[in-house]
Amino acid sequence: MDWIQDPVQFECGRGHEMAHLLTIASWELDIESGKRWAPIEERPLLTPHAPEEVQNPTDLMIQDAGSLYMFVCLECPERPVDSVSQGS
Repeated sequence: MDWIQDPVQFECGRGHEMAHLLTIASWELDIESGKRWAPIEERPLLTPHAPEEVQNPTDLMIQDAGSLYMFVCLECPERPVDSVSQGS
């Protein structure tokens, strides 16, 4: 997992370390790094000169082009979740 800022460790209310569940990023495509979460079928559309609506069709923005990181406790039967967002 790539953190935008310093890594964060989560513990549930019972003190168990929580596992990373998913990251929701503001952009589907980071042209400079080549990282993306766009579906494979749509990747040919994503070029350095693609319009913003192609690069970010969901129009999602977390903080200032940041990410939301979600965690889950795999030891507790109720599977509590927690989250943190980070911006660039």
